[in-house]
Amino acid sequence: MTDPIVAFFDIGLVFSIPLGLAIWQLVVLKRSMRRDREEAERASTCDPPPSAGKGACEAGGRGDRDPSG
Repeated sequence: MTDPIVAFFDIGLVFSIPLGLAIWQLVVLKRSMRRDREEAERASTCDPPPSAGKGACEAGGRGDRDPSG
């Protein structure tokens, strides 16, 4: 009687663990893509010319760095 129950549990673990890991990886990938997209959007909206100098971008993006180094 207990053998089929153990077999179902064992097979369930064999399939559920890889499926859970695959879903977790997809969630991590989606978060990473969203973060990269937001970062690229922030960089494109705040991209002053090199002659603008320090503090050209008040949002704290790439413009607050000294262009000379």
